[in-house]
Amino acid sequence: MERFTEKYSITIAQLVIAWTASQDGVSHVLCGARNRKQAIENAGAGNIIIEDSDLTDINKIVDRYYPV
Repeated sequence: MERFTEKYSITIAQLVIAWTASQDGVSHVLCGARNRKQAIENAGAGNIIIEDSDLTDINKIVDRYYPV
């Protein structure tokens, strides 16, 4: 996932939140934070738009480890 975090200049947590929000049928993402910095970082994920081709690549990676 490093190539995506580098491409979008985001953290892995932000990538996970943005990817989760982009899934069909997902209307919200519930995530926790242990401190103010994490809460602000998580909120920033709402502004991230992952390109469709990258979503496809991420889904392929996830499917490899967690097949449906």
